[in-house]
Amino acid sequence: MAAVPECAPLAKSNDTFDCLQSVNASVLLTASNTASSSSSQQFIWIPVLDGELLPDLPSKLQRMGQFARLPVIAGTNLDEGKEIFG
Repeated sequence: MAAVPECAPLAKSNDTFDCLQSVNASVLLTASNTASSSSSQQFIWIPVLDGELLPDLPSKLQRMGQFARLPVIAGTNLDEGKEIFG
């Protein structure tokens, strides 16, 4: 939140969703890259292990067979977003 200039004043409030939803995608991408490059961690977007919804690392849960067995369709589109970001 603090890296998004338009939303920085709201960073410590509970009213952040509307602001983030209204910001241009390029501003969010820049903020994300800024936050990533200023972090000392290699991967800053990691799952939060809360002991309830996510009791352990997803990779460990999958190996133990503790995951929802639901059909999933996943796919990609070649050059998707190129007009926006590229």
